[in-house]
Amino acid sequence: SFSGTTGLIVVAATGNNGDAGGSSGISSPACAENVTAVGATTKADAVASFSDSNSLLDLLAPGQTMTTASITGQYEAVSGTSFSTPIVSGAIALMIETSRALNSSNLTRSQIIDTLNSSGKQITDTR
Repeated sequence: SFSGTTGLIVVAATGNNGDAGGSSGISSPACAENVTAVGATTKADAVASFSDSNSLLDLLAPGQTMTTASITGQYEAVSGTSFSTPIVSGAIALMIETSRALNSSNLTRSQIIDTLNSSGKQITDTR
């Protein structure tokens, strides 16, 4: 795949169909090889009811009732795995930059996912 051969880390939302390992699984492009698939959690650190999930899921991040600017210039509460994905992307970017600055080395996708999974809060999908 493109991301696997170029050193890029691609992060994508799993989708918002509420499928927890069922027939539809994770949406494209999150289901592609070497893509970091991100689902959503609630403010109570549970998997959000709308968040798609299966064995391809890599990480979870807050994604329910997120405050964002609206097209009207006001603020509104929104939900979705698309709001979880930039949180993970930002964390990954900080990890890569820190590794380069401190160690003059590049982290692999596997190292990043393993570090985030081992250091973050463990959340079990009980749906």
